[in-house]
Amino acid sequence: MEASANTNIILIVTDDQRWDATGFMQERMSSLGRTARFPWMQGNTPNLDRLSEEGVHFDNGYGVYSLCSPARATMLTGQYPHKHGITNNQTDFPSDVDTYANLLQKEGYTTGYFGKWHMGTQDERPGFDYVRTFYGQGKYFGTEFHDENGNPVNSSTSTYNPQSQHKIDIYVTDLPSGGATQSVYKTLLEGGDFYQNPFDALSLGSNTFTINAVDFDRSAFFRFSSGEIQFNSLVYNGEQLLSNPGVPTTIQASGLFEPRSQVAWPYRIGITAAGVSTWGSGSSTNEWIDDTSTNYAIEFIEDQASSGNPFMLFLGFKTPHEGTQNGASNWYPPARTDGIFSEQPSANVPNLGVSPPFAPDAIGGNSNPVTNQNYCETIAGIDGCVGNILAAVQAAGIDDETAIIFISDNGFFRGEHGLSDKRAAYEE
Repeated sequence: MEASANTNIILIVTDDQRWDATGFMQERMSSLGRTARFPWMQGNTPNLDRLSEEGVHFDNGYGVYSLCSPARATMLTGQYPHKHGITNNQTDFPSDVDTYANLLQKEGYTTGYFGKWHMGTQDERPGFDYVRTFYGQGKYFGTEFHDENGNPVNSSTSTYNPQSQHKIDIYVTDLPSGGATQSVYKTLLEGGDFYQNPFDALSLGSNTFTINAVDFDRSAFFRFSSGEIQFNSLVYNGEQLLSNPGVPTTIQASGLFEPRSQVAWPYRIGITAAGVSTWGSGSSTNEWIDDTSTNYAIEFIEDQASSGNPFMLFLGFKTPHEGTQNGASNWYPPARTDGIFSEQPSANVPNLGVSPPFAPDAIGGNSNPVTNQNYCETIAGIDGCVGNILAAVQAAGIDDETAIIFISDNGFFRGEHGLSDKRAAYEE
């Protein structure tokens, strides 16, 4: 692609990913006769390998601060930590500091931030129009996401209470029945409680489903390849958008609409003349955290591509940061990659027993094959997420006008010089 003033930008950031923790880097290490720590990763990160092959790979990238929050604040501001003020993992990001997202907004870009923010607990995301993030480190399974106002946007299947909801958000870009064109969120208000039929019915070809708490099917909700959807009433800020309130109005829908995962509320449905899609529908918190972030990002890509406006997207993965589930610390990959490296030994580094001069203050080295395997399995997991992003960009027809950047906030020692974690100046 050739860069232009309207190039879309997708920035994907992992957490604690080593410089060699990809298939193509393990292959390179082997070809150079150097120690390939995880040779079995070769062929298991095809999408990251593709980015390197089709783009530019920088062999030497240096962070200004090898800790999550300071590094992320520097990415957003272009400032050193002593300037932007984030020098630990607890401080809120300053809301009065300009980010590159602010600058892009001024140039007409729509901006979105999805996934790991990890700077304090405030809800503000300066410079970003659309937000689906979580607080702190998050958990690989069981993390609640929030929008730009701090409202939860996904919920756990174990605590899910559909009868507590009273509205459904509708994103309307074109209404065939009346020709009204809007490009903001609408809210379906009429008809009482959600489970007291704000919809009369959903007409899906020859099948009609009445929505209520009894026969609600999470997996099949709104699943169709062609058909129509009927509304009794559609209201925006008190303005009736349908000409005959109380009379079912039919909107034709074509193309496949299918929820990406289990439904969570509020659930937003995009209605266009061409079909129906989702925005920010979310998933159960039981879903793998980076899959949820990716799904939100894909919905944003699809929505912005159809608008024709340039966009900037920040996708922050938790992977491969260590996580805690049920009190146990480890790396927890998604089901699709869980155990794929379980029989593979990792190679120890030659300097495993060569302690640094500050050894008494160092964090003990971790060369445990099991944790190395789990660490790499999470990276194989987000490789699939990256593949879904690439597929979404291509399907939207914007691959020739979109720059995709993949980086990590910092590296990670796995036994080099007897060290674990980060926060040491060795280049490993």
